[in-house]
Amino acid sequence: MIKSENWNAQLALLTSEHQNSLLFCWKIRTGFRKGIELYRIKAYADWFFETQFLTHLQKEEQLMIRILGKSDPMVVKSLAQHRRLKRLFLKERDLIKQLNSIEEELETNIRFEENKVFKELRRNVNLFSLDLIYYEEELQQNPKEWDDHFWK
Repeated sequence: MIKSENWNAQLALLTSEHQNSLLFCWKIRTGFRKGIELYRIKAYADWFFETQFLTHLQKEEQLMIRILGKSDPMVVKSLAQHRRLKRLFLKERDLIKQLNSIEEELETNIRFEENKVFKELRRNVNLFSLDLIYYEEELQQNPKEWDDHFWK
């Protein structure tokens, strides 16, 4: 359970994961700029999706729904963006368009959540809702680092 004194730490963890996702976007842009083979960038995107992104979405969605409710317009928008991003990550054709779309839409989603959703979460959180939130620290495992640093 998240206790009131842990709320800021949990939100900070999600923000830190957003920073990692923004770094992921930068790596895709850098790979394109350097003319890296698309299959290498796609392999990295697949690894990121499986080892980091899906877990992040699960935690974030749980938090937003518990505090703001599933029908909140910002939650509805964020969940729709998440569904779109999942479809983009799983798409297997037109790699350059797919990777460009992932990079652009992921950055847009993060900016929206940081500037709108997280501010609203801070305003609406209360001790009752915090006591209802189940947060599995184990979900945030440190996966093996990606070996192909094509962005360097």
